[in-house]
Formats: sequence, C-alpha cells, structure tokens
Amino acid sequence: MFEHLTSRGRTATAAVAVLGLLLALLSLQAAPAHAAGRLTATFTSADNGSWWKGTYVLHNDTDTAVTGWSLEFDLPAAVTIDTSYNGTVTSRGSHVTAGNAHYNGTVAAHGTTEPYSFWFVAKGPVSAPTGCRIHGDKCDGSPDVPPGAPGGLKQTDVTARTASLSWTAAAAGDFPVASYDVLAGGKVVGTATATTSTTVTGLTPATAYSFTVRARDTRGNTSAESAPLAVTTVDPATDTSPPTAPGSLRSTAADSSSVTLAWTASTDDQRVAAYDVHRGGELAATVSGTTTTATVGGLSPSTSYGHQANLYTDEQHPYDFHFSADAAIEAYTDAGVEPRKLTLGIPFYGRGWQGVTDGGVAGEWQSASGAAPGQFAEEAGTRGYANLIGAYPTMTVHRDEQSISTYGYTGSQWWSFDDAWSIGKKTDYVKSKGLLGMMIWEMSGETPQGILMSAVDTGLKQGLSRPKR
Repeated sequence: MFEHLTSRGRTATAAVAVLGLLLALLSLQAAPAHAAGRLTATFTSADNGSWWKGTYVLHNDTDTAVTGWSLEFDLPAAVTIDTSYNGTVTSRGSHVTAGNAHYNGTVAAHGTTEPYSFWFVAKGPVSAPTGCRIHGDKCDGSPDVPPGAPGGLKQTDVTARTASLSWTAAAAGDFPVASYDVLAGGKVVGTATATTSTTVTGLTPATAYSFTVRARDTRGNTSAESAPLAVTTVDPATDTSPPTAPGSLRSTAADSSSVTLAWTASTDDQRVAAYDVHRGGELAATVSGTTTTATVGGLSPSTSYGHQANLYTDEQHPYDFHFSADAAIEAYTDAGVEPRKLTLGIPFYGRGWQGVTDGGVAGEWQSASGAAPGQFAEEAGTRGYANLIGAYPTMTVHRDEQSISTYGYTGSQWWSFDDAWSIGKKTDYVKSKGLLGMMIWEMSGETPQGILMSAVDTGLKQGLSRPKR
C-alpha cells in the first residue's frame, strides 16, 4: 500500500451511596432526571445477627409501565452475598449485577416492585453498597456528574488551512474522560482521543475562527466548553515560495487496517508547517512540519500487494523485508538441504487488485482499493491464466528482467502472473541451481493450447541458459 505525500509551507498549509435508612429515604423523593420510563431504587438493611438482609425497592415515578430492569452496585469491603431472592445475580469481585425475575420484571406506572423486590442475604459489616445504578442511571435519580471543562486552550501552530491546538486535561466526573471535541461556530471540527492536542484541518485561508474544546466521558456525558480561543489562518499572499518535495517515502510498519509511513524532510525559505499525506488523490492525514512519519488508518485488509511469484527480489519494492522464489530456495540450501530434493512451484493463475493508479509505472507498487473481481465469486483477486487473458484481452503485459516477473495493467486493475516468458527464465534457474524440477498449481488454469505446460517442458529439456539478475 502506498500513499502520496506533499509538504506544506506556512501558506500551503449496585447500591445508592447512602448511609443507613435516613439517606435511603431521601432517594424516595428524587424525581426522574431523564426520559419517561426511568426507574429509581432505594436500599434498606436489617441486621439479623450472624447475617443481614439488604433490599432494593425499585420505583417507577413515570406515567408508563417499565418492563425489564437491571440493577448494579458494589459491595463494601469484607461484605459477601450468600443468597439472593426475586432476581438473578451475577458477580465479578465485589461488583454485583441483578436482573429481574420472570414475575417482577414489569414495574407499573407510579408503582414499585413490592412485595417482590430484590433482596439478598449478606455477611460482614452492615453497610449500604455503593455505586448503585439502574439501567446505567444513578439509583437516586440524580444526573451524572460530567467531566470538568478543559483549560489552557492555546494555539501551537497555524497554516493557511490548519490550526494545531493544545489544552490541559479535564477533571473526571462520575466516569473517566474518554475524548475531547474541538468546536468552532457550535460545530465539532476536530476530536482527540487519549491526548490533549489535535490539528484541525480543512480551514479557509486568511479567516478568523473561534475555537473551544469540551471533554467527553466513557458514557458520553460532555463537559462545559472551555474559554474560546481566537485563531486566524495564514494568508497565502504572505508566502509565495513552496517547500521542496519530501523524499524517500517508505512504509515502516503495517497491519490489516493501517500503514505507517516515513519520509525525509522538506525545506522552505521560512519553515515547513505541516505535511499532508494523500491516498488516491485524497487527504488521508496531516502532521506537523517537525514530524516525518504518519500512520494512515481505515484501510482494507490485504490491499498491499506485489508480484506473486517473482524469481528475484524486485529492487523497487517498498517493504523492509524481501520476498522472492530465489530467497525461498536459498533458505533451504543454506540450511544444508540438497538441491535435488527441491522443486520450484509455478502458479498457473494470477492475482490481481483494483483501484490501482498508473503512477507512471503501469501500476507497479501503487496503491489499491482492494482485490480485483475473481474468476470465482468466493475467491476475489484470483483467476486462472487462461481465464485471465481471456477476460482482459487488451491488458498491457509487462516483463521485468531484473526480478523475472510478469504483470499486466488494464488501466485500473493490476495482475501478477507467470507466462511462457517468465517460465522460460525459471526453467533456466532450476537447471542452474541443480534443482529436481518444477511443481505446477494447477492445471485447470492452463490454456487449451497448453501454452504454459509447453514452456515448462521445452525449458527443462533445452540446454542451460542462465537468467540475468
């Protein structure tokens, strides 16, 4: 997978937390804080000597019956539950989740779960559980405490089309802070996860903006917005000299959905403010001018590609590892395996990708949007040789003398395969290395004329002619 890179100069650029019965009574007076259908719960306890009873009474103070409930709370230290009634319980350490039984799941409008409220038998100090929530809301009906507002919002960089901002972390409320939203004109224009900085992109040159930032917790509660910060993007008329192009674009890491890129820095008569990473002609990432690496995410698996059976490593390949048929053979012979115990595999099929740009190199090592349509619906990106050349009769075929590889380009699809030319080169290789022979996978890809098998037969029978490296 490859990306196009440009640099920009300055211009281009559960129980209620209560103690005893008195506080439990307060929860009876709490009004629902959210939508109709919300329940509240009160807790009472009764000391029976060697054990004590804890009871949660659920209340529905709305005009609509609520069917189905789930209650969760945390037991105090040294408290354990022996048995429970009128509900199903699951525990994870001291955290308890209780769900309704089949007979008390509906709480009538302005009703309670009595006389079938959930209760449990506990041992240990008699004290109310903490962290009580029902359906995720506080049992006393009070709203969640949101995060505090972030502070110290400041501008760390600005270009014609971007503004880099940073701020101090917000204090957590009832839940941990998960992310931050950057707003301008009441709309979210940027986000940050696990960091207190971000770069807002897509701005208009020579334009004044007012930015604020707010915190968002793991439950989606948002803080108040920070104090506003005025930022004006750069006027392109103040800098007419573009930076030099970045160099040596390369991939340093990749997984199934992202690729990490690196490059050598550009120079500019004033400064390089930022780098834009483009994928397929569209902006994929922006990093600061002091950074020469970026990770592009949201990619489709298996869209990085190359020759499928090149004899030698292609000198133009962008990866930090090498792959070729010769490298595979040498791994065995270097380990002491006799060459006459080895055969070289020849694919009678091709592998292809679509959404491939020409790049001035007929698609070789360019980016792709995914596997090309295959010969069979259940296997995209694969076609037998005969099917491939029949499906794309006008495909331009290229042969790389350095890597000994054949590939074809249709203008949008790129296919790697073996043909009579590459097979002839590989039969010479087999003989020069003293290998046992060749293995074919598989004959259903052959043409009615037997083009590929004839090349194998002829090549192995002819006198030795060493392939060029």
